[in-house]
Amino acid sequence: MAGMKRTILKRILNEAAQGNFDTVRKIANLVVAEIPFEYRSYQTFARHFFVTHQPIGTKKILYLVPGFNYGGAEITDCYLIDGLARQGFTVYLVGTDLTVPSKIWYDQFSRSAQVALWLPDFARNPGLQTDFLLRMVVHFGIDLVFNRNSGAGYRSLPKFKQLPYLKLVDLLHTHNFGNDWILYSRQNASLLDRRYVTSDDLKTYAAKHGSVPGHKIQTIYCGTDADTYPPLSERSNRRAAFLESLELPTEAKIVTYYGRFSDQKDPLRWVAVAAKLLAKAPAIRFVLAGDGELLEETKTAIQQQNLEPYVRFTGRLDTVFDIASATDVLLLTSKFEGLPTVFFEFLMMGTPIVTTNVGGVNECISSEVFGFVVPLQASDKEIADQVLRFLTPEQHTSERQYQRRQHILDTFTVNRMQAIYAEELTALIRPVDLLAKRQQLHQLWQQQFRKSLPEPAH
Repeated sequence: MAGMKRTILKRILNEAAQGNFDTVRKIANLVVAEIPFEYRSYQTFARHFFVTHQPIGTKKILYLVPGFNYGGAEITDCYLIDGLARQGFTVYLVGTDLTVPSKIWYDQFSRSAQVALWLPDFARNPGLQTDFLLRMVVHFGIDLVFNRNSGAGYRSLPKFKQLPYLKLVDLLHTHNFGNDWILYSRQNASLLDRRYVTSDDLKTYAAKHGSVPGHKIQTIYCGTDADTYPPLSERSNRRAAFLESLELPTEAKIVTYYGRFSDQKDPLRWVAVAAKLLAKAPAIRFVLAGDGELLEETKTAIQQQNLEPYVRFTGRLDTVFDIASATDVLLLTSKFEGLPTVFFEFLMMGTPIVTTNVGGVNECISSEVFGFVVPLQASDKEIADQVLRFLTPEQHTSERQYQRRQHILDTFTVNRMQAIYAEELTALIRPVDLLAKRQQLHQLWQQQFRKSLPEPAH
């Protein structure tokens, strides 16, 4: 115990010395979660839950996410769960991590799941969380555990492996040059049957730095729901209406920030680039959409750069169509990424993108028709110069807009992603011997849960 305390304290001091205070906060929350041992209330909830919810369905998946937040990874989760449900899978969905106390998208997450719950509501202690997840596997006869960046899921992998029939997979969207899920999961990830990633860049990184062998890592591009987009012929009218709502002239050149205001997206660097742009092209206006922990700091930086008259904040938007139609260039200055879903959304509306070279961005921005990728260490002036190149009329012809949309239709659609995952997961589950599965579940129930969990009829 003393050794563990020293290890935790050393990690906190190292992270603090590097200025990683978000990581320090997350570690502190996990440590605090160990203190209250809510065993009685947990047992009361568990007894009620496993009587109320009886096993049903086929091809059963326990789908683990950190929380019901919103963002590119969460959009992909919702699409994936919906697609699996329509392909005959039964999805039991659990948000697990105390460090992501968000239920903003609970309704979107839960609409296609058989059961959806957030584990910290009744089990904050990591030991109890693993116990509950294993109970779910036994009670519902889960065929496959799908872990998408869930810390509780990675901690539970050795327990899940007690059932040889049970398939274990995870999905990773991004790496952060060491401070990421690949290194976090290294100790137990060797137990995975498959690791899915969203870019070849991430596949290469994961094979080099993780514990999952390369032949078990597969790239499946995420995508956008192409069926929901309006025709490009509406772009002009949507642009005019959106700019009017923001009291911006239709002849203005619009450069847009769209996403979370977080350290990963580096909005302060974005503001610095905006200042360079305005100095060269006074007709430019800036639209910033989203929210997040750095929103107020971003507004302060805009005041300091005297950009306020040229900037509009929209808050978080429910749909991307209008802002993408109004945008001349989408600018990303991220410190790290996976394969941003915002690329698909803006390209579908014909809008080019200028982005820093992080993650798999080159796999989408693969031609200058679609935009330009600048080095991560490029100067603010160099980034601004590339944005200016895409504000010219020849970059905004109907032909270019349709080329950008077709690029997404060819490779980055939800339908394509859903079909590949359904085929992959079905192939993993199919070889299971049902009699052996029942025997393994019964044996584990006898060993661990016979006194506290009714034996399910699988």
